[in-house]
Amino acid sequence: MKTTQRRRGARRWLLGLMVAALAALVWGAAGAQTLDELRAAVAERPNDAEAWTDLGNLLLAADDLEGAKEAYLEAIAIDYLIGDAHYGLGLAEFGRGDYAAALFAFNEVARLYPERFDGHFNRAVTLARLRRPAEAAGAFERALEEAAPEADGADRLAAWTGLGGQRVLAGDPNTDAATLLLDLEWRLPPGYAPSDLVDVAAAGFAAGLLVRGPVVEDLRALRTAAEAEGVRLAIQSAYRSEAYQAQVHEGWRAALGPERAAEVSARPGHSEHQLGTAVDLRSADGPPAWDLDDWATTAEGAWVAAHAERLGFVVAYPRGAKSLACYDYEPWHLRWVGRDVAAAFGAARTAWLAAGLAEAVPFRAWLHLQHPPTDRNAP
Repeated sequence: MKTTQRRRGARRWLLGLMVAALAALVWGAAGAQTLDELRAAVAERPNDAEAWTDLGNLLLAADDLEGAKEAYLEAIAIDYLIGDAHYGLGLAEFGRGDYAAALFAFNEVARLYPERFDGHFNRAVTLARLRRPAEAAGAFERALEEAAPEADGADRLAAWTGLGGQRVLAGDPNTDAATLLLDLEWRLPPGYAPSDLVDVAAAGFAAGLLVRGPVVEDLRALRTAAEAEGVRLAIQSAYRSEAYQAQVHEGWRAALGPERAAEVSARPGHSEHQLGTAVDLRSADGPPAWDLDDWATTAEGAWVAAHAERLGFVVAYPRGAKSLACYDYEPWHLRWVGRDVAAAFGAARTAWLAAGLAEAVPFRAWLHLQHPPTDRNAP
């Protein structure tokens, strides 16, 4: 396989949370030749696997899936190691709706050329279409771990998106909310909504936003403790339904593009806000905290950083921990986990920092070790 062909068409569709779409595909020399010219080339050189592959590529781009399939099979019969022919065959079979045949083709791409991101990625997409989520998750992981150097940022984001679509937490969000790990990979069951939401007015904040009932006592304690020291807090955002989180995330995608949006906003189903136990704070007399350079430098932000943990809340996305936390630094985003869990996390973080194991320790890292997630789709 030519090295120039390895990066061609790394991603052709997204499915599940991604939108299924077969993109027009014209590769290399095929893009400069007509179908008549390519048909003449294979007639003149019937044992030229590259020519058959180029013909298949152009037929695929013209949406002639049957013709593309036959051309790719000719190429493979001549040279079984031609990776682009297997890859194109997989695309053609997927487009035809023969997902088992598509999976075989993408399996061969991944086996013959394990460095190819597109082979692993489209193998994962096909497994997802075949409703084999645990295997799909493993294939998305392989795309990220083994072929990531070939992939650009958009490729990696697509793989994380696909992986997140397969990994559904097995825990019960109603009873295990404090220790469920939500990130790019792990998500809540589709459509989950807490059954015990109450207005934050029950904790003495301005009405109109919701949290789960168990959060109220500690949220009230947070407010009263702050006010006792002259610090006035307000809540900017609290519970978000999956549908509302979809709107929020789409807004960020429109403003920043998909790659940057993934760093500042959770996709629907992956947000701690959907648990009903997360709040975004701000200064009572100030703008949304994210409009400031660093809310932690305000009196209110500094007080929250110093005292939230003892009252059952953790700053989920601390400074300097993006690689471990998945998201940008957000000093205003508090997740309620209860005082016992918060204390256990704080003790572990202190020990890790003292031992020099990390410069910053997000709650997500502690959860991975102490409460590793399990997949309800796993066999």
